[in-house]
Amino acid sequence: FSLELADIYSKLGDFTNAEKLYMSLVEQVRKIKSHRRSSRLPFLEGTVYDAYESLGYFYLKTGNVRKAEQLFKESASTREAVFGKRSVFRVHPVVGMGSLYYKKGEYRKAVDTFFRAARMLHRATTSNYDYDKVSRLFFYDLAEICLLLEKNEEARDYLYQLSVSASGFAKFRSRIETRMTTARILELKARLALLTGDLKQAQDYLNRANTFLPEDVAASDLKFRLLKTQALLFWRTN
Repeated sequence: FSLELADIYSKLGDFTNAEKLYMSLVEQVRKIKSHRRSSRLPFLEGTVYDAYESLGYFYLKTGNVRKAEQLFKESASTREAVFGKRSVFRVHPVVGMGSLYYKKGEYRKAVDTFFRAARMLHRATTSNYDYDKVSRLFFYDLAEICLLLEKNEEARDYLYQLSVSASGFAKFRSRIETRMTTARILELKARLALLTGDLKQAQDYLNRANTFLPEDVAASDLKFRLLKTQALLFWRTN
């Protein structure tokens, strides 16, 4: 519950409370004795070590790349000591490092790292876990990279895979997470439509994205993305 609450704080732009809660959870994880079975969270959600990645992604969002890298590396060494080579729970920090390379603008390293994560995911044998929770993380960034490099067809393919991984029953822990995920995918689709010159379609995606965006996320990163894409669309239209 605490990890979910911290995620909500982060998504809503309440970074102060989000960081405090994430840091508290990481400190608790550092104190526990590593054990494969006791590390699993209930309801197929993952493991207690997910706190490392959550704080790492938070630092990527807020620009502290150095701290993010430390957390991903600490998570990797901890998970490798607990889980077998074909455990899905070894993949998370690899995806985190891919996102870190993306944030640093090292796109080739990012893509190579995401492909490594995809191979690990394909070989994983862990049961009772939704692998889409992991694949969505790198599909987001792969789509972003392709849009930045104007590789439109590849971006379209990743957006399709992202949409598939986000569809289905009980994919998310909360209604807010469901709505914000949908809005984020629609914003990416709007940018692709903008790049390909389909301005009407781009506006339609943006309108739909804004209907999914919860009213109390005025300060969120996603809200900024939507506003930025809308501004680019107005510029292209006029």
